[in-house]
Amino acid sequence: MRKLDPNNPKLKATFLLLLTALLWSTGGILIKLINLDPIAIAGFRSLFAAIIFLPFIGNPFKLKLNKLKILCALCYVGNVTLIVVATKYTTAANAILLQYTAPIYVTLFSASFLGERISKREYITVIGVLIGMVLFAYDGLTNKGMFGNVLAMLSGMFFAGIILLSKKIDTSSPIEPLFLGNLLTALLCSPFFFTQSVSTNDFRMLLVLGVFQLGIPYVLYAFAIRYISAIQTSLITTLEPILNPIWVFLVTSELPSPLSLAGGLIVISFIASNYILLGIRHHKAQFVET
Repeated sequence: MRKLDPNNPKLKATFLLLLTALLWSTGGILIKLINLDPIAIAGFRSLFAAIIFLPFIGNPFKLKLNKLKILCALCYVGNVTLIVVATKYTTAANAILLQYTAPIYVTLFSASFLGERISKREYITVIGVLIGMVLFAYDGLTNKGMFGNVLAMLSGMFFAGIILLSKKIDTSSPIEPLFLGNLLTALLCSPFFFTQSVSTNDFRMLLVLGVFQLGIPYVLYAFAIRYISAIQTSLITTLEPILNPIWVFLVTSELPSPLSLAGGLIVISFIASNYILLGIRHHKAQFVET
């Protein structure tokens, strides 16, 4: 009988996605704290993130692009820009919940677009995670900020597009379109760089956003997605909004409500159960082989 291999690429990829979700989760609180136009925030964040990508892409003037990569880059632009604007124009709970409708779209299109079979276990996990997300965000949900709500929903669609296209692109990793997406975002948002003054404190937070909340985690994501299915990727990264209240608590000492805690526990339980059952299945398959 085989033992769990710590060098298993899928195991490493799962860990990288967990770390990605952790780093992504710092975005909400930082975006709320920066006193700049949201378009400017999105542009500066992607500008710093693009610099982080440079060591991993070689010569940036020799990118090998195709239609899928360009489409992935455009989805990236839509996701990272709209979620920043949405976070400014609606509550954090609304923005988080509506962006993380992404697993719905990934579930609907994985089979037809990628040829990935969705198991009954994964369908149940997606439903459980979405129920948990609704409970998690329920206390902060409001009809106010409808403009931000619409943008957050669109961001979720673009996020799903990134996941699906990242898997579809026939390369060692989707690092090139993600780098291009950062460049395009910075370029499109650049007119807003000069409409207001940036304080030293705002600049520091923008740097943290670009390097640690966007650049490094998307590099990790680019390497991890090679070994993890689209649906599993969307489920693992759903931990991002569940981790977000930790940063809110550290900054404001505000504790989540019991309902939010229950919702977060449901999300974590369904994701953990999914991987426990998946591990048991692989363990049995290895046992049969031996």
